Amino acid sequence: MQFLGYMLDTLTSTESEAKVQMSGSASKGQTSILTIEEPSSAVYYCAASLTSPPSVLVEVGAEVSLTCSHNRSDFRVMLWFRSRPNDTALDLIGYGYNEFNNDSVEQPFKENFKLKGDLKANVKNGFLIITNAQTEDHTATYYCAAREAQRSKIPL
Repeated sequence: MQFLGYMLDTLTSTESEAKVQMSGSASKGQTSILTIEEPSSAVYYCAASLTSPPSVLVEVGAEVSLTCSHNRSDFRVMLWFRSRPNDTALDLIGYGYNEFNNDSVEQPFKENFKLKGDLKANVKNGFLIITNAQTEDHTATYYCAAREAQRSKIPL
């Protein structure tokens, strides 16, 4: 997965390698448009969020907890991603369906990341906990995403 850019109100910022243009407005109820500059076959995701506070500073070795909340009753899957400075990759840290457990964190992140939360309640809350925070390893932009659970029936 690759991060292409972001929009804040009508201000856009795209990654230099991304062959896209963004226009419109990120304000509630407004339209945002992604224009692809060259032929491409891919799945594109658009996300909207309000983060408060917008950044967190912690001491080296400390523990930090990031919170993600929403009230969509049908969105019972929560995913956490990381985008590191000077890297357009979006790394999946882990995800939960209805709840988080020990298997929720992807293998490369198990040492310093934990996921907790309740995705069954009316207000879904998820927490990304970074233990023993280190400047080089954990300086990043973190994203939370929520979606509907998908089920497939496979005939036997």
